[in-house]
Amino acid sequence: MTLFPQLSRLTIRHVSGEQLSWSDAKILLLERPRLDIYGALPIEHVPPELTSEFDQKAIEDWYHEIQQHGYQTPNTLKVMLLGNGRIGKTQLARRLRGEAYDDTVPSTHGIDVHDFQWQRDDMDVQINCWDFGGQDVYLGTHSLFIDQRAVYVLLWHPGFENNDLVSCEQIEMRNRPLSYWLAYLKSLAGTEANILVCQSQCDQLESEQTAPIPHPQPFQALKQLAFSAKTSDGLAVFEPYFKRALQLQSERNGEVWLPNSWFAVEAEIQALQQKQVKQLSYTAFVTLCATHQVAAPETLAGYLHQSGRVFYRRGHFDDQLILDQAWALQGVYLLLERQNVLPVLKESGGCFTRETLKNLLWDQEIEEADQQLFVEMMTQCGACFKIDEQHYLAPDALLEKSPVRFEQIWQQAASDFHVRFEYRFLHDATMRYLLSQIGDKAGAQAYYWRYGCCFYDSQHRVKVQFECALDEHWLQDEVDPFTQPGHIDIQIAGASGQALAEHLIESIMEKTHLGQKPTVHWLKGSDNQKEDAMTQQDSQEKSFSAIGTAGVAPDALPNVYFSYAWGDETDERQAVCDEIYQQLSEHDDLNVLRDRNVMKAGDSIEAFERQIGRGDFIVLLVSEKSLRSIDCMHELAMIYHCSLRQRDDFVQRVIPVVLSDAKIGGIEDCLEVAALWAEKKKKLKKMVSQVGSENAGTQSVKVQQKLTEITGCCVDALSWISDLITERQPDLQAQATVEFVLKRIRGRQTADRTSS
Repeated sequence: MTLFPQLSRLTIRHVSGEQLSWSDAKILLLERPRLDIYGALPIEHVPPELTSEFDQKAIEDWYHEIQQHGYQTPNTLKVMLLGNGRIGKTQLARRLRGEAYDDTVPSTHGIDVHDFQWQRDDMDVQINCWDFGGQDVYLGTHSLFIDQRAVYVLLWHPGFENNDLVSCEQIEMRNRPLSYWLAYLKSLAGTEANILVCQSQCDQLESEQTAPIPHPQPFQALKQLAFSAKTSDGLAVFEPYFKRALQLQSERNGEVWLPNSWFAVEAEIQALQQKQVKQLSYTAFVTLCATHQVAAPETLAGYLHQSGRVFYRRGHFDDQLILDQAWALQGVYLLLERQNVLPVLKESGGCFTRETLKNLLWDQEIEEADQQLFVEMMTQCGACFKIDEQHYLAPDALLEKSPVRFEQIWQQAASDFHVRFEYRFLHDATMRYLLSQIGDKAGAQAYYWRYGCCFYDSQHRVKVQFECALDEHWLQDEVDPFTQPGHIDIQIAGASGQALAEHLIESIMEKTHLGQKPTVHWLKGSDNQKEDAMTQQDSQEKSFSAIGTAGVAPDALPNVYFSYAWGDETDERQAVCDEIYQQLSEHDDLNVLRDRNVMKAGDSIEAFERQIGRGDFIVLLVSEKSLRSIDCMHELAMIYHCSLRQRDDFVQRVIPVVLSDAKIGGIEDCLEVAALWAEKKKKLKKMVSQVGSENAGTQSVKVQQKLTEITGCCVDALSWISDLITERQPDLQAQATVEFVLKRIRGRQTADRTSS
């Protein structure tokens, strides 16, 4: 330490297998002027939860508690059960706890967490056992969740060595071969991971096979065995291997000092969990800390979160500590429910509201506060993100990229900046999480597809493209079986995009919470920052906070959408609609769109209706038929919601062509239409109640949601349209309508240019 008397800032690039001794750490951290330290700095005796993302204040709080109350070394080891769904993890966990094999117990969807004492011969240890389902949604919630401080019990079976989509009760999961799970662990815990590779369901000796592990395998502490959780002596082979793995992990973890005051609080929380208490208010937690004289409750709450004991994020869940994490996560995994939920989400382009989930998933017994907590947990996990005050998007249910929708925003722009992040193992959870972070800031005006988005950043005045992809076609002779390589591309069109590009790089590097950090390549443009600055964030700027809300690019062709009630080929109005569309499409400075011309088989009608709602101009052909069409009225509802219920925005974008048979001349007429839709909603709700929500099917849920949105906007939207009417057409006339529409568009464009 005497070699660096003037040291004031320290950036940790990489530390492999070595710890800073506590004697040196005391001098470096506690006896010198405060250092600015970035990165991970493992320190002897200090809980890794405080040092993996170095936190000087937390270490000072930890040491203060030790000085005041003394410390002890916890005799606890973390065990992670991983593998495909229905492969036997839950049954193994039961046997380890001393419970009997029971094939009526359902598979784990999400996680099950159990603490139990494990005693064998001279070994007596408390095990904190995490039984994971076959999905990895939860792994995005804890930045330190999988590392080198756990024993990994990885189950495989010859019948599961594929990539098939399989049904696991109501959840659809994808099988992964053993090589994938090993690559997964290598990316997260490194080659020093302590792994037991176990062939499960070996009820007969002749079932045992050699594990299909690619050679050479990189792990230093990997053991193989076969066992059965079903037979009475099935653990006789497993337990000796398990004991050795626990002993190795105990030696590796070393002597960690936990303040006696922290230990006492954690013990009380564990007792609450055993009593099945689901949540603890932060006020109650502070009181609990005061009982045991903990001076810094916030630091302890952070430690408990990072260790996996609780789920706590300051400013979320009303600052409650979530004690029953499996309960809180049920909403996340219900988004994957294959029979009702996934089909509805995919048909709506991944978009949903809380009302949608209530109709799909939650009966009337679930309290409003709990529903809010479930949705917030979904957003915290990256399972969905909010795009406006009512609507959410689920990345896993988004559609594939549409070139037409993409070009509506990008418009063949040339990238001024192009940055690529290359990953040795690109996790689904990483793609999901990063898209959610960006989408949360960009909002509803961006275009989203499965793990990508494109938008005009209204703050930086640039176009942004974000896209994740797995490298599926890399050269076979260069394949590393213990990787899942992929990349993330960020392209920015606009000379003023340098600062945004650098901010996105910093944000993604800081939020690389799963596995090793990616390699960053500037494919176009260059990094103006000094290399050291790339490892840190401006203390005043949070990750992704500089992203501007998505808006309309100044050079963008205005999107003109049609909303009307279709007729058949013999319908005279349909022929006139076709003529209006054709004439407007001949104007090169307009991007004219209608469903039958841009939608392909399999495209989401609901997603297109939301596009209409966000259109620059919407030609609304209002007739008696359209007022009774659920699709037309839902398009009206989308326009209303995308205008944030603001009349000025609504009337600037809507160009109504009202036919004489549409009765919306006064408030009474508007109320009559609203009453019609309210009655439809009431009737459907009664019918669903009669047959039961499970038997009513997904289509009834979709219709219920549409009716809710229609009845919520009907009177306001129709009365605003009525106020805009200057004349009514006794019948639809192509030329008069085209002239009227063009006059409105040109007038709006002139007003916009004048105001700017």
